[in-house]
Amino acid sequence: MVYEFKFPDVGEGIAEGEIVRWHIKPKDVIKEDQLIVEVQTDKAVVEISSPVGGKVANLHYGEGESLEVGSVMVSIETSNHDEKPSNSEISAELNQAEKPQKLTETAAPAQTIPKEGGYKGKHLPLAVPSVRKLARELKADLTLITGTGRGGRITEQDVRAFVENSQNEDEIKPAVVSEPIQPAWKSNDERDERVPLRGIRKQIAQNMMKSTSLAALSTVLDDANISELISLKKKMSEKAAARGAKLTYLPFIIKAVVTALQDFPYLNSTIDTEAQEIVLKKRLNIGIAVDTPGGLMVPVIKHANTKSIIQLAKEITALTEKARNNQLKLGDMQDGTFTISNIGATKSVKYGTPIVNYPEVAILGINKIQKKPVVVDDQIVIGDVVGIGLAFDHQVIDGVMAANFLQRVIDYLEQPDLFLLEI
Repeated sequence: MVYEFKFPDVGEGIAEGEIVRWHIKPKDVIKEDQLIVEVQTDKAVVEISSPVGGKVANLHYGEGESLEVGSVMVSIETSNHDEKPSNSEISAELNQAEKPQKLTETAAPAQTIPKEGGYKGKHLPLAVPSVRKLARELKADLTLITGTGRGGRITEQDVRAFVENSQNEDEIKPAVVSEPIQPAWKSNDERDERVPLRGIRKQIAQNMMKSTSLAALSTVLDDANISELISLKKKMSEKAAARGAKLTYLPFIIKAVVTALQDFPYLNSTIDTEAQEIVLKKRLNIGIAVDTPGGLMVPVIKHANTKSIIQLAKEITALTEKARNNQLKLGDMQDGTFTISNIGATKSVKYGTPIVNYPEVAILGINKIQKKPVVVDDQIVIGDVVGIGLAFDHQVIDGVMAANFLQRVIDYLEQPDLFLLEI
């Protein structure tokens, strides 16, 4: 008989996924629990194993194609005498913590591109699924492209630039060129391009729409002279390195935030619109926005108020690396209560305001550090000034409360000894 294995419900409200890589092909004989496919969901890449053994009859989706929960992924010819699990039983089993072998989350490894894409099974450098799909469509060999993204990842811009340069090289002959050479960035094709909104980018779009449609967004802004914090960080960096931690400003900012949140609990809450209740969170779980090749990810540092500067530094490094290597697990991004966005990390703009990470009610944006004149003890000196913006949901937080919270955070950052006394 033929067993139709459907894309199971992996929990966390995930309704669809995108096929990243098949580990099987039609006519393969597979075993029960054998890894058969990697699927990109809104939050992570998951590996799915077969619940039965048998012969692969048909793959119903190709790499790069999207499918919904409950859609048949693969048909498997099995023995008539075998008892086959139902899709609901598989979904329940996948969501049990004691059976992680059925479903694990991992980064997408170097991919073997199918022959129809023109790559003949070459192993490729790191690239997210949408970039690999674009390369297949444009018939660009990723092994010949140098990635400019973080960790050497290949970006969409890298692929397009490679294709345009290749086209130009084909057009330019060794003989005298009679027409002006078009710059590599200028395309002769003026047709609009349509890029599917899916995966992480689709989830980001949905979350941003929720924030702007369900929250009454407002922002307060101010500057902080963090010269003392910079001096403190310099003193502590060498000792932190000796203990295996890369010290940045973010651990200090997190400490300032969680210390202030304890006096401003409404900043650490959500609003239940159906019950018409404000839910004050007892946990201080801080999300940190991380820019990755696939889009913005927000891993969460759980119980940040209980961790030291060194512990925070190590966890920030670990979560950031997992995010940029597409290795975050669903649990790494759950249960956040307040988010910090390091806008200044881009170093390309001086100021920016973040959008609340719904269903949270507030987010702190840290801007670029700049040298500016400041008044210290009635003297004008050059200080290290950072712009800080607090975006908040005015349904829960009034402007005065937001301003007072922001000022408390600024006080801690300008005088780090104040919150270090609380550690």
